[in-house]
Amino acid sequence: MKLLAFLILTTLLAISSSKPGKKLVPSVAIDCPLIPITKHSQTILFDVDVNSDPSIRTCILKSVSEQSVLILTDYDRRPEVNFTNKRIMTNEFPNVIITTNHLSFKAVRCNKSPLLELFMKSNWSWLYIIVTGDSVFSCKNGTMTSKHFRLLEKFMNTIWHRFEVMRVGLAFPIACKQKMIIYHRKRPSTQKLYDRSIKLINATSYKDLLAAINYSGTGLCAHYPIKANIFERYPTSITQCKNLHYYDIHFNLNLTFGYCGLDGMVMHDLLTHFRFNLSSPKNEDCNIYGFAIPGNISGSLGCIVRNELDLSFNSRFMTLYSDEHIYYLHYITTDKLCALVRKTGVVPLWHGPYNVFRPPLWFIIMGVLVLISGIMWVYAIINRTITGQKVMAYWYYLLNAVMTTMIGCSPMKNRSMIIIRSACLSGSILFLAVYQGHTSRVYTTLKHFERISTLDDLYAFGAILYTTPGMRQFTRQLQRPGNKLEEDFFNRSRLILNERIGITLEIPRATTLDRKSDAEMKILEHFSDREGRPLIDIVDECFMNYFLSYITRSGFPFFEEIQIFTQRLLEAGLPTKYYKWTQQMLNIPTSLPETRSEPRPFSKIKLKDQRVAFFVLFVGSALSIIVFAVEIFKGPPVEF
Repeated sequence: MKLLAFLILTTLLAISSSKPGKKLVPSVAIDCPLIPITKHSQTILFDVDVNSDPSIRTCILKSVSEQSVLILTDYDRRPEVNFTNKRIMTNEFPNVIITTNHLSFKAVRCNKSPLLELFMKSNWSWLYIIVTGDSVFSCKNGTMTSKHFRLLEKFMNTIWHRFEVMRVGLAFPIACKQKMIIYHRKRPSTQKLYDRSIKLINATSYKDLLAAINYSGTGLCAHYPIKANIFERYPTSITQCKNLHYYDIHFNLNLTFGYCGLDGMVMHDLLTHFRFNLSSPKNEDCNIYGFAIPGNISGSLGCIVRNELDLSFNSRFMTLYSDEHIYYLHYITTDKLCALVRKTGVVPLWHGPYNVFRPPLWFIIMGVLVLISGIMWVYAIINRTITGQKVMAYWYYLLNAVMTTMIGCSPMKNRSMIIIRSACLSGSILFLAVYQGHTSRVYTTLKHFERISTLDDLYAFGAILYTTPGMRQFTRQLQRPGNKLEEDFFNRSRLILNERIGITLEIPRATTLDRKSDAEMKILEHFSDREGRPLIDIVDECFMNYFLSYITRSGFPFFEEIQIFTQRLLEAGLPTKYYKWTQQMLNIPTSLPETRSEPRPFSKIKLKDQRVAFFVLFVGSALSIIVFAVEIFKGPPVEF
């Protein structure tokens, strides 16, 4: 009883001391919004309003609990997110969920919006905006008023034009339950970028909602404005397209700024397929390749980095540059970077008498003759112990071996060493036959000096590299550590404004670099003689093999789609066909002609062409006169 009395007294005291206040308001039941997310990326939950209902955040966290979730909140001051934080994986297109109590046009229109960098790097992120307040927008019978719908469409287009986020979902868990607003179709706009209409859909089925949001980000390539360029480069981007018989029925030169060739045709295919709204940059510096060094990026590389270009349709080697804002599409072909030198000259006729064999073979022949003469001398010494026959000096046997092998005449009067002398005589028959054939070939066929076939030959030749600043910067990664000759070769290189292979014909010992297949076409088209023989030679050993591709800027929204398209072009073999069609269009042979055997033009033999023969005749006559004078002076020889 005492306990019951105490409870009643406590209750009466609490009622008497309480003050009248506001009436209790029944809580509004909040349905957790259905939010489809991509499982392969991170989810970022950004709560921007202190007044937002915490239960919304709780249910969202439960729905995305299977993957990495990063929660960002900032209630007391203007949100400033550190987007250099490595925890925010913007390059992997994270799911972005923003909860707020009310919509604000000011936040998305602000040029210094804290979410700007995130959105720009995440065009293909799944962006959800969850509005927890219900003071402005409302749904009746599952629909919105036209006024509210137009206002939301304006808001969604503000996001689209400001951030170009492809997939956006707008949900009102309180005001419009189990509904979501997403993008629908494209429509014309007064701006360069088209507008997008919106629609209100049911958000009751996870599978259907996921499919609807995913579909809202498709078909956006058509009429999307891009800036791209292509400039003159023989033979991959040329304007000589009047003989393009294989492709001109469907080829629109206006689409490629008047260019054809491999790069022009690939550009045409890409623009025809995606139907981009193409424009060219106003900066003329974009119409060169350019180069990248610390603190300076020029040409089309610089335009890509500064976002003045979305795509550059001039193929280039897939190599590393010093800036992370340059990305490559899938490669379209491969090629070699080779050195070009002037073709070696023709061996003159007067070289014929002694260049029948190469110097190493001459040394081998003389070594064999020295060995044979030594055997003959040793045999003579052994024979003296048996017969007592006089042994001549070693030089006598050496002279005998040389004369027997070279001219088939032996000065030895006796019949000793028949087998060895017969072998030398047989060798003379073979040697003289080769020599006669060589002499006939010298007077009927052109022969060039030994060509430069390896890089070491090029370095030893003392060649001087003439190249552009961009290619010179590029060659730094070609140098092999520890190769002194190669280091000296690149260090003494000289700069020119434009890459010209014709410079090898203008300056002695000049060399330049180019793609092997392109260099062959240039040589056959512009640097051949009347008979079509090339005047410029390509060193057989090239510096390196490279993939060739096109560059695009970082953050270009349709990079992956174009990547897949170029890969399919390669798999279909079209780039190879385009290159072949370009050769046929220009009436260029498909390969360099073989120059191992060239007929010598008819011409009179001059006295200087016989200088070696007359020199030998002069030396022989002089020796004969000297011997004759010595015999007269000393008297006739004494017979034994």
